[in-house]
Amino acid sequence: MSISDNKGVRIPKTAEGMVSPTVPLQKKFQIYTSMEESVTYITKTGKKASTVNFQLVTADKEIIDYLNEEIELGLPGITKGRLVNEDEIEPMAVLKRKIIAEYLAEKTKKDEASQEELNKYTTGIMSTNGVLSGASASGI
Repeated sequence: MSISDNKGVRIPKTAEGMVSPTVPLQKKFQIYTSMEESVTYITKTGKKASTVNFQLVTADKEIIDYLNEEIELGLPGITKGRLVNEDEIEPMAVLKRKIIAEYLAEKTKKDEASQEELNKYTTGIMSTNGVLSGASASGI
């Protein structure tokens, strides 16, 4: 489950429903299918992208833009596939995000409990120089 911030970015929710900005967001990957088992494409800036087992999977915007442009111009042998989430590329990513969210939620609870315990013992009678108010450091 997730919510969107004001820019439309998906932010995962923690186990207690609290939003945690430190939980990594899902990456989007573009899949391309090639007629050749292994082909290397080189972008205009020199960045390389290779197909492996007839597929090229990338999240790099430069490579995606380059390949989309080339496909539109009629580049033979490669077709644009669908856009997928990290979950579909790496099934363990779902479990990883869940564990991180639960850890952060538990850590937040412990931090809040520690702060409440600390607040019980903080009385505020110390001055800024570490001497009790009304007392003289010289003993006079």
